[in-house]
Amino acid sequence: MLVSGLECEGPEAVRRNLIAEIRRAFAVEVVLMVELAEREARATVIAAEPPEAERKGSIALDELSAVSDLVDGRLVPLQLTGEGSLQLGRLLADIKACSSLFVPMRSRDMPGHVLVLLSEAEREFGPEEVELAAAFAAAASAGLDQLRLAEEHASRTARQVELVRAGRIVNESLDLTRVLVRICVEAAGFLAGDCACVWLGDGVEGIRLEALYGFPPELVGTRLRPGEGLAGRVAASGEGMFTNDYAELTRSPAGFSDIEGELGVPMHWDGELRGVLAVGNRQAHQLLTHEQLELLEGFADLAAAACRNASAHAGLAHQARTDSLTGCVNHAALHDALGRELARCERTGHDLSLVLLDLDGFKAVNEEHGHLVGDEVLRRVGHALRATMRPYDTVARYGGDEFAVLACGADEAAAGEVAHRSLGGVGRAVDALEERSGEVGATAGVAEWRPGETPTELIARADRALLYGKQRDGRGTAVYASAIPEAFRAGRFERRRRAQDEATGASE
Repeated sequence: MLVSGLECEGPEAVRRNLIAEIRRAFAVEVVLMVELAEREARATVIAAEPPEAERKGSIALDELSAVSDLVDGRLVPLQLTGEGSLQLGRLLADIKACSSLFVPMRSRDMPGHVLVLLSEAEREFGPEEVELAAAFAAAASAGLDQLRLAEEHASRTARQVELVRAGRIVNESLDLTRVLVRICVEAAGFLAGDCACVWLGDGVEGIRLEALYGFPPELVGTRLRPGEGLAGRVAASGEGMFTNDYAELTRSPAGFSDIEGELGVPMHWDGELRGVLAVGNRQAHQLLTHEQLELLEGFADLAAAACRNASAHAGLAHQARTDSLTGCVNHAALHDALGRELARCERTGHDLSLVLLDLDGFKAVNEEHGHLVGDEVLRRVGHALRATMRPYDTVARYGGDEFAVLACGADEAAAGEVAHRSLGGVGRAVDALEERSGEVGATAGVAEWRPGETPTELIARADRALLYGKQRDGRGTAVYASAIPEAFRAGRFERRRRAQDEATGASE
């Protein structure tokens, strides 16, 4: 009876073989296997012989007093006759059952299933028959338990394999944004969830939605205070949790109203809570479990390692492209950004301008107060420039006391306004420094990109405008490349050479 089920066909084969054998052995009209769901207080026929006797749907346990007795702890076979049997026969299989025998299938000391023998004849099942039915039930329970254990083991193995695969995928990239999106996709995939999201932050300042799957993209940027929504509770407690009734949560965030159940686990790296990974479903019947929570916690550890690696890589990349003194991007990073923006403008026809800014009187600061004060001037200037720029502009330390601003989407006039703001910010920053020599200001050159122009050509025109201001008494202003006379020839070292020539002549 059990061989086919245990070897290849699974629990359905065990149930089918079992009830077919019982029907032949006891010569009854119908044999049923009923599954008991105590939490929902309902019973469901999961196998019937003959098959057409199987009743679809579930029945409330309070309508099946005999089954209720078994659930309440009577783990012994129970016979019914008369009206009680007739009523149960109608409810379970829609037949006129004058006699019934209920046999619990003991599984880990709980009657998870019940065998029901229904006879249209009035009869009493003798002790030998009851004992035989109990033996059938015991054998089937043992077989089903063995199958369940094998399936659980296979399921755990499959989940571990899936977990390793998902962990490998999220570690394939060092781009943090891409890693976060992959975490969402993989978490929803192996948990069969409808949606997933990654929140970054902590249990003190709150968390911010950074990546999602199965949600509208405009939800990115949503913020939760500690304790708000399931993810906020996870951030506040630092522990994983789940709910199968998301609507019961108070202060749930907007945009999540259609969620039925959600799992949330913390993500830690570098010894601190850095975020929350959450997976949800929109089907009320898909109940979440502690086992799924444990699986998500295991994946969150792998995901956190991927985030740590991506964050470290981003930090190194940021350091490699950032001037350590001023916080602006460095010379190489400016050229990279300029190349990308020019390529984009070639495709789209958008405007782009470059502002080169040079400090006036900076040499005197170094000579009178030393390079530490000079460094402080540069730091303040860098901070002032970054504070006055638009978020999508690039501010760079071009070299020495020169800075550059890449103004995206700006023609020469708009870039000139950027330059004037920059000069004002520089002036205020330097004025706030007590140790300075004389008036330290700045001069700017502005050039708008021309279609077909190379990065070097654009830089040369902005530099020419800057030098015109420095050499022709336009200091402290923003000079436009389009306004420079054609006859002007840049001579950055003209004054120095003249001074050297005069000194040479005097010595002679």
